[in-house]
Amino acid sequence: MESTDASEVAEQRSDGGVAGRIDAVTMLRAARNDPEMAIPQRPAFMPGGVVLPLSNGLIVDGGAARQLLNGSASTSLVPRMIDLLDGTRTVPEVAAQLAVPSVQVEAAVALMATCGLIVPSLDAPDDVAPDVAAALARHLDTTKRWPSAAEAYHAAARQPAYVVNNGLLTQLLTESLRLSGDRASLVDTPLQAEQSGYIILVGAAADTLRQAMNHVRGTNGVVRVCGLRRDRVWIAPTSSKQTVCMNCLLSTLDAVQLSGSVDDSNPALRLAAALIALEIFHERLGIGRPLASNSLLVHDLSAGRSSQWMVPRTPGCDGCGIPGDRVDPPWPFIYDQAAVFPPRNQVAMKGHQMHYKPSNVALQWASRDFSHSDHHRFSADPDWQHPTDARSKLGALLRYGFGLHEIGDITQVRRFSPTGGNLGSPEGVIIVRDVEGVEPGAYCYLPFEDKCAYLGEFSDASLSAAISDMDFEAVLVVTTALERVEKKYHSLALRICFLDAGAAVSQLRHAADAFGFRALLVEHWDDGALAKRFGNNELHPVMAVIGICGLNGVGKEQ
Repeated sequence: MESTDASEVAEQRSDGGVAGRIDAVTMLRAARNDPEMAIPQRPAFMPGGVVLPLSNGLIVDGGAARQLLNGSASTSLVPRMIDLLDGTRTVPEVAAQLAVPSVQVEAAVALMATCGLIVPSLDAPDDVAPDVAAALARHLDTTKRWPSAAEAYHAAARQPAYVVNNGLLTQLLTESLRLSGDRASLVDTPLQAEQSGYIILVGAAADTLRQAMNHVRGTNGVVRVCGLRRDRVWIAPTSSKQTVCMNCLLSTLDAVQLSGSVDDSNPALRLAAALIALEIFHERLGIGRPLASNSLLVHDLSAGRSSQWMVPRTPGCDGCGIPGDRVDPPWPFIYDQAAVFPPRNQVAMKGHQMHYKPSNVALQWASRDFSHSDHHRFSADPDWQHPTDARSKLGALLRYGFGLHEIGDITQVRRFSPTGGNLGSPEGVIIVRDVEGVEPGAYCYLPFEDKCAYLGEFSDASLSAAISDMDFEAVLVVTTALERVEKKYHSLALRICFLDAGAAVSQLRHAADAFGFRALLVEHWDDGALAKRFGNNELHPVMAVIGICGLNGVGKEQ
């Protein structure tokens, strides 16, 4: 049995399969070996799910995405299972009632859980409308933060929501939040809210905003600022150590003409209340994808589009908590703020499933093609972990920094240096100047062969033009496969590449020390000159340059 998102057009592979499909056998293996993928002890089919039988499968709707199950089990087994998956039976009990092998039910449940069709529990709070709680339960899989609707609502209740009354929009917002099951209170001033509460301000004056910030200071209280300016609904990021301070936020709102009170006669009030409530609901209940976690979300109703504006903390601002001289945030700083990882308690565990997506698994095997270049093995000694000459030491260094534990016919990619998603983003180009037993020139390390592709000569003149300090026996240039990582991690790709490069550099320096030579970081180099010489572009940027010396000397005792 296989599954795919039925809302997407399947991409045919050369082997006749469909890219993006996940099969039950793969997910059964994951459920048994990966704690994050374990199936519930008493699984339940998502409440309110709609099942549409097909000649060769099933379409299941009602969750975050329409799912298509196909294969023989999707027509012969799954329809019989659904009524029994009510949260009261274990997998063996379901299998016994259906008179089928337990492993078949376990595999089907593992795949269905991956698709968001299984919930760990049907528990729901008594004070929330059943249809509302069921709708929430159908979307728990979007983040996998909570096992049941009851726990999601209980978590929100531990930090009560308070809407500061400021006209008709705040009243409509309070009503919308209550209809969603979130017990929001309407208060006249921020001071009436609990200090550790979740305070919502709509179109409030600057003095009221600062009063709210002072009220929650020193606690885990949150201030959420939003508003409606003509035909634009906006929602600012919540106050935290990771987001912009209130003074800088107010300056930004003034600059983009979003600040100001809300007109009670605006015909978009009810729509604005619903849009604001939806964002708050996603954040407080831990489902879906909140869009204003660390950015300013603007819904332009007249244009029919939404946009996210990054509002970074300001360097040198005491309120933002960043020391130094006050300057406008540079672009690298803005990206670092935009691509920040969420706090641990807000991490969506659903993202872990992306590692099992077939296209992402295939990315682990991706590498650059140097089939037209001569390939050379430096670590020819069978006992490569204990090199005795300069050539073997250089080969061992490259393998420890960029290579694999096993070479040849392997079924699992196991790297020495940890990388995000096991994609092996760091790539090494070694420029050999004076290493015994190695012809001078530039070589690119090939991890799946443990060989180096010869890129040609690299004269001292061209080296000095790219790297000012060149008094080394060899120079190792660490680049990164940004394009490969972007296919899986999207906007986080560059941040992950930097983390991967840092891990690889640390691994290289430790290996050099163990083998008895030195690996020294070079502080300045010419990106353009190196990229031109290696045939790289902005998708393979240089992350670090390391000077190697002492290879030709006597190594340490191994």
